[in-house]
Amino acid sequence: MARPTAEQTHSDLEVVDLHTVQATELEELWQHEVGAWRDRLLWDISAIAAAFRRTLERGGIAGKVVRIGGRAVGFTYYAVTGQLGVVGGLVLSPVWGTVAAGEALLRETVDTVRRKGVRRIEAAFVSIDYPWLAPAFERQGFRTYWREFLRVALHAVPALEPPPAGVQLRPWRETSIAEIAQIMRAAYAGGIDAQAHQRYRTEHGCRAVLDDILHQGSCGNLVAEASVLAYHRSRGVGFIVTTEVASGQAHVAQVAVLPTYQRQGIGRSLLTYSMACLVEGRFDTLSLIVYQANDRALRLYRALGFHTVLAFPVFTWEA
Repeated sequence: MARPTAEQTHSDLEVVDLHTVQATELEELWQHEVGAWRDRLLWDISAIAAAFRRTLERGGIAGKVVRIGGRAVGFTYYAVTGQLGVVGGLVLSPVWGTVAAGEALLRETVDTVRRKGVRRIEAAFVSIDYPWLAPAFERQGFRTYWREFLRVALHAVPALEPPPAGVQLRPWRETSIAEIAQIMRAAYAGGIDAQAHQRYRTEHGCRAVLDDILHQGSCGNLVAEASVLAYHRSRGVGFIVTTEVASGQAHVAQVAVLPTYQRQGIGRSLLTYSMACLVEGRFDTLSLIVYQANDRALRLYRALGFHTVLAFPVFTWEA
């Protein structure tokens, strides 16, 4: 069957609420997304896709679906909490989807979220091969930030670098979520991460991020032996949380150091310690995501052998 023509796209295109669609209608789209993450990012999101299907079947997800000629060719999902709207994802068929379909889907999603009275919308999902996405969001009044998905092969890791004098690395089992949430908030204050993510601006929000990582499976499964907290005189000053996102594939879900302890080599020590543990655990690669504007972090990661796999945009809008 041929790809839809421009005339068909405009005449047969419709956008409907996600809750009016059967989960089975989106199966082909999810299979493509799972495959794209596996092939491009070495990340297994099949469990996330399965959880999405179950929640959708219960009517627990808000979103939009775009159809062409009655066929579902893309969908979005979003959440609204108070005056904050979050677009959690956008998936468009590489075969049946068109730029017109993608833009119509995005426009209807954004308009719906705005009508709920929000003062801010964030869209920080990973997008693969959607070159039209940034211009489409910007036409809706959004600000664009660029992030990079980096990866390093663990067959030849840098030498383990000990922390500075007086700083100790303690196993994850001794850590406190409240303590690392305080480190997160302080580390991100005034920076690019807090600009793009409202939750990073408060300790409560940082705890919610950590809960998503550690208990909700949003970023794979914790690799406790490769996750540590840096202490100085009994005070937590930095940490790294490492997860397994596919067999043999690890990811730095969070790494942060208090501002007054930065530029002392603690971040490098946390990363090289984690990498050494992963090698012992027979992991093949380690990945992470960083904002392009975070020049200092990017330089560190590249010095440790990380390279760019994917650059993608994320977006914010303020009323």
